[in-house]
Amino acid sequence: MLTNETCKETVNPRIEYIDCLRGFAMFLVVFTHVLGYCFDLKEVVFPLRIPGAFHSYLFFFISGLLTPLMVHTRSFVNRFRFILLPTLVMFALYGCFLSICNNQSLLSYFVQGLQSEWKSGYWFPFVLFLIVSIHCVLSFLFSLLKTSSDSWMVLLLSGGWLLLITLKNWDWFHNEAFLCQWFSLRLLVNYLPIYILGVIGKHWWILFNRFVVNYWVMTCCLICFLILFYLFRNGGYYFGLLISGLGSVGVYALFAVHSRAFSTNNKIGRMISFVGEKTLPIYLLHYFFLFVINFPTYGVRITENGQWILLTFISIGIAILIVGLCLVVNSLLEKIAPIHRIMLGK
Repeated sequence: MLTNETCKETVNPRIEYIDCLRGFAMFLVVFTHVLGYCFDLKEVVFPLRIPGAFHSYLFFFISGLLTPLMVHTRSFVNRFRFILLPTLVMFALYGCFLSICNNQSLLSYFVQGLQSEWKSGYWFPFVLFLIVSIHCVLSFLFSLLKTSSDSWMVLLLSGGWLLLITLKNWDWFHNEAFLCQWFSLRLLVNYLPIYILGVIGKHWWILFNRFVVNYWVMTCCLICFLILFYLFRNGGYYFGLLISGLGSVGVYALFAVHSRAFSTNNKIGRMISFVGEKTLPIYLLHYFFLFVINFPTYGVRITENGQWILLTFISIGIAILIVGLCLVVNSLLEKIAPIHRIMLGK
């Protein structure tokens, strides 16, 4: 039931393996971006496609796991201050940076970036803010029902998702994809159900972990994810959700089952956890370094010679370098708290 204690928004106590999970997902994001941005690779071998199949979904799943079933106005305001506002600031700074480097009109960059559903790479915080906004509105509607049944809130969230699918289809075929471009509606529809899955896991935390956190479920999810992704990765929207959901739950179970290894009690755990605590600054900053560290010709040469293992290790090294540089810049900006808060959140 939704009691006052359930609905009351408090700061989530830090769970070390979830911090490590966030850090792992952030590293995979940077790694896949190194392949695409630094080496300009459009096609890679199957093993290198695996991280891209779930890392973004994993972030939305984790965001749901850290969000109560009922979201109040304070959460909406905090997400605006500490997520959306820094994203808009960094989007503008990145636009200035690119316009200078490419001799491009700043106005044309802003228009192109805002019209693109990917928002020049800064789509994730934007879509997450939209999802939390929708969650906040549905929470208000639920409060009007004057019922204590949790199932109604889950039904409202699911109904909101289905309505957005209908709206997306209409917009895509009859409205020249206006909402999909300006408001990233297609991405919103893609990631909302995984976020809802996380919210359900958060609310029924004990039951969820009792079911998920065991070797059988972990192994089953990961094996099914790999098989289905290999055989049916172009199987359509709902099949894609199934694959990404299995990958997200499987990786979560992997970290939860091995929570002792992914803790601050060991050096590697502390490093990954520290990255997990700084995911937003890393995400907002890493695009600048991706633009500077650029080897498109080398990437083509490696792929032509089939040296994928060499490419993997080089990309891992570059990804570690970029994450490290982002942490250094974040640490320097933390010394000027007001600027850090505006640029990179709290």
